[in-house]
Amino acid sequence: MLQIGEYLIVARVTEPHGVQGWVKLANLSENPERFRPGSRFFVQAAAGDYHELTLEQVREAHGSLRAKFAGVEDRHAALDLKGKDLLVPEEETGELTEEHAYWEHQILGLKVVTSAGDTLGEVDEILYTPANEVYVVRGERQYLIPAIRDVVVDVDLDRGVMIIEPLPGLLEL
Repeated sequence: MLQIGEYLIVARVTEPHGVQGWVKLANLSENPERFRPGSRFFVQAAAGDYHELTLEQVREAHGSLRAKFAGVEDRHAALDLKGKDLLVPEEETGELTEEHAYWEHQILGLKVVTSAGDTLGEVDEILYTPANEVYVVRGERQYLIPAIRDVVVDVDLDRGVMIIEPLPGLLEL
């Protein structure tokens, strides 16, 4: 999840779905309880303030979520949400239960250093693949670092550093 001020992005409205106010969502949250009827989200308005949305109904279809929010009654209102991020206050994200698990906003911006002490750059993006996440590290050049235990040996959030042990050939052009 990405962070905007005191809020974390948990989903993005990709497009309207039908004519009764439903929208398609790209889920960016790993919390299976996040999208339940009654859940509240915030969207950032043009003026910079936040507007609250309450989830009325949700269903999964073809790998994405379909959602119906209170007050969004037609396609025109749903179209106004297209491209908007659904946010939750940071304090509502809860704790991660897995060891060595991090929120996306904690990983983005970390300085990446090899175990030999070579600085590669900073984590600029996270790619989500079926096998594992891949960290896009940008410095003098771009590196694709698989987010696996054999490669990522330490994440020190206090120091803002990720230490990696590159597999043979990983850092070669």
